[in-house]
Amino acid sequence: MKNTSILLFLIIGAFFIFGSCQETTQNVKNLNEFSKTLKDLGEQLEKGAEELSEKNKARKAKGDTVAIHYNKLKEYLPSISGYTIDGEPDGQISGAQGLSYSQLTAKYKSNNGKEKVKVTLVDYNAALPLYTLATAALKSNFFIENNRETTKGIDLGIEGVAGMKTIKKKDKKSNVILGVGDRFMVSIEASGQAEQEFAVSVAKKMKLKELAGM
Repeated sequence: MKNTSILLFLIIGAFFIFGSCQETTQNVKNLNEFSKTLKDLGEQLEKGAEELSEKNKARKAKGDTVAIHYNKLKEYLPSISGYTIDGEPDGQISGAQGLSYSQLTAKYKSNNGKEKVKVTLVDYNAALPLYTLATAALKSNFFIENNRETTKGIDLGIEGVAGMKTIKKKDKKSNVILGVGDRFMVSIEASGQAEQEFAVSVAKKMKLKELAGM
């Protein structure tokens, strides 16, 4: 598990480091810095996996081993002012090799039809190893800054919630990924909005504290 996560970040990091550098000396410097970052990340992932394992044991002791049905997840969708849900939310339960998770996706459209928002909520309670992979970056201090986009961590001030936001500066798009209570993953994609922090504002409307407490 840990090796898979580290390999993923090695590929991502190499892409952004070497894809943006021209000079060999600069590449070597960036590689050295990235090696240290990779080591720190590995330690963070290992610590996170241990904490998640302890929480998983506590849940099993209480008999809490099943993901919430996707229809129940509808209760945790946000209400967005000036938007309505476009059609019926799409939900499913997926599983393999003894692991399963529940997922719900809702698409919103603005009253004028120009702006869109997509919210996805996943419960990994019966597939915690998949949760670790899906949210590994959220506590890594990973960031990107260039003329096209900004990606960095966010703190919503809620215990048990870690997140990352991406803002596409020219495309009027924003995206937020949240890990909630070492169990749920929330994805919010917004497009067409003039407000760069729109996806973050949607996240703040969700019952994240309640989810984190499960």
